[in-house]
Amino acid sequence: MSTAPDYTPGTSFADDEANNVAGRSLVKTTSLDTELANVSTSINDINANLQAIQRDDNKLKDGIIEPYALSEQTNALIAVGGCNPRGTWAPDTDYAYKDLIQRNNIAQICLQQHNSGSLFVQSFWLPISGDGTSAANAAAAAASASAASTSASSASASATTATNAASSASTNATNAALSATNASNSATSSATSATDSSNSASEASVSAASAAAAAASITAPENNASDPTHTSVSSTKAASPEWVRGLIGELRHARTSFSSPYTPASGESFLRPHGLTGKVPFGGRIILECVVAEFGYAPGDRVTASFMRTGGTILPLINVISDSTNIGMTLPSGYSLAISVKTTGNAATPTALSWKYAFEFTYIG
Repeated sequence: MSTAPDYTPGTSFADDEANNVAGRSLVKTTSLDTELANVSTSINDINANLQAIQRDDNKLKDGIIEPYALSEQTNALIAVGGCNPRGTWAPDTDYAYKDLIQRNNIAQICLQQHNSGSLFVQSFWLPISGDGTSAANAAAAAASASAASTSASSASASATTATNAASSASTNATNAALSATNASNSATSSATSATDSSNSASEASVSAASAAAAAASITAPENNASDPTHTSVSSTKAASPEWVRGLIGELRHARTSFSSPYTPASGESFLRPHGLTGKVPFGGRIILECVVAEFGYAPGDRVTASFMRTGGTILPLINVISDSTNIGMTLPSGYSLAISVKTTGNAATPTALSWKYAFEFTYIG
């Protein structure tokens, strides 16, 4: 419907009193007229403000919402385009970076390749909705990516090496992702472990598919394509491949320096400087590095700490919290950090001075 009409008082009670109109009640007519005039001013001001943001079809006017006004989670979803819908979260399942799942009617994006184990660990995931619709939207976007890949690849001649490899090897998003994986595996042959190589290839593959799909579907800023933070976005202007690649290419992973060997304590706090300037990480996990052999681990081995325990009670680890300087977490009173024994998978509390810790995290560069 259109916006509400302005309000104008239809009766002057002061005039009725002066003219001795029949049926009047004994009220202070001048005060009543003043109150109605104030009501009219208030209603009309509200209506004017509503007209500034609402169209006649009840939708927001064009150009009202700018990128910097979007929530952090919405901007994060834009930055990590090219998700892989995986349906409802399941235990004992391998998940890759940018896999999209749904749990308790909340869509979440995977931040780190891992096996889900028996318990859901929030630090591996970034929630992006509360209404359950994002998974369906992402599935529809993934389907359209295949049709858009061929034309997007020809427009992306100056893309990164992984994107070029993907575009030249295929005419759809699936073959593009395979080609990008092969290119990334070759480029990272000197990586320190097979896991690191697999993670790098997976990230390159997702970036390639994201660039291909986004070049045909994401709109670009009207004013300055190199700065997507504080410019209006036109729904009628197609994004340039360079702007899309710049947006997706800003997603980064990093790790803090390791602490000195620490002594486990009830309700302890873990805190490390993240070293970023003008940025705040989102998502993260705590990594322990073995100093003295324990629980089947040798010095130098690293393991993700995913649990906390008190006595025989074991719970998923609380979320990592970050600000402009540090990243860390504080455990509830009575709980201490726990890791899995290498040979059995049982939870165990690290021994004093046998481990040191650091945080791995994601940020938009």
